[in-house]
Amino acid sequence: MHGPTATHTMEGRRLQRDLGCAILKRLPPELAAEQMTLLEAGKDKDVKTFDELKALLTQDLVELKHVQGMLPATVRSRHLKEQEIGRHCYQAEEDLNKVDLYTLKQILGIDDTQWRRYKTKCIEGSSPGGRG
Repeated sequence: MHGPTATHTMEGRRLQRDLGCAILKRLPPELAAEQMTLLEAGKDKDVKTFDELKALLTQDLVELKHVQGMLPATVRSRHLKEQEIGRHCYQAEEDLNKVDLYTLKQILGIDDTQWRRYKTKCIEGSSPGGRG
């Protein structure tokens, strides 16, 4: 049977992806701690359903719209929210089949370019502004 091996491999990829978001870039300790807190918050339930992921990402996008402006604290909050959205994008790719993933993107109004941008924010994880 391929079940236990497939499950083990999937869990390994999930762990690698979660850790990658936090440690791919060397973060200052306070940012790394904050990022790990975000990652840990999402680990309590392993596999999310379509409806759970739709609700999570919908809420994330609503919250992101409320975090606008150029104040440093606002830019930082927006950056952290985009990282969280990226983590949820990775989770959706892992937990959903291709048809459900396509449907989710359509419902959320996110095209492939924006989807990849959020995932990149998750991986970057280090500086909110780029220029400083």
